[in-house]
Amino acid sequence: RSVKVVDLEEPLISVDNDFVEVFECKKNSKNNLEYTAIDNYDGVLTDKVKVEKNKEEYILSVSDSSGNFSTKSIPVKYVEDPSKVIKLKGKDLVYIQIGKTYKDEGYELYNGCGKKTTGEVKVDNKVDTKKTGTYKVIYSVYKGDEKLSSKSRTVIVYDPKSIEVVD
Repeated sequence: RSVKVVDLEEPLISVDNDFVEVFECKKNSKNNLEYTAIDNYDGVLTDKVKVEKNKEEYILSVSDSSGNFSTKSIPVKYVEDPSKVIKLKGKDLVYIQIGKTYKDEGYELYNGCGKKTTGEVKVDNKVDTKKTGTYKVIYSVYKGDEKLSSKSRTVIVYDPKSIEVVD
């Protein structure tokens, strides 16, 4: 008996900010572009994302092993004082078995030029390990009511009893 898996779903490119900030750090041009790419069959494809830039936008594109293609455009905003950047400790994608305890690995905060800094980060964590599903843990830095920067971690709660093993 043979089983053929057909993947028709395109990869998902996730960007946590509505625009890319471009700024100067010691006379070097920098930006705060951070993204992930996850596919239902191939898993994490972030390292396969191609990035193109013009003056108005960054264009991200990726293909999975089945030839499904995805693209995302993010507008550019030129700024003098860059937003703080959130870096996740641990993985961007976490699998946890239903009924187990999820402990978030946390984050570190950096200024736009890459130096570790401090500041208040709001964490929105609605992971419910009593129910299967895909959840997002969202970390955000605000200035007043304005969201300056955010980063997310995807948590998938699964039931091992519902996984079918095919030989």
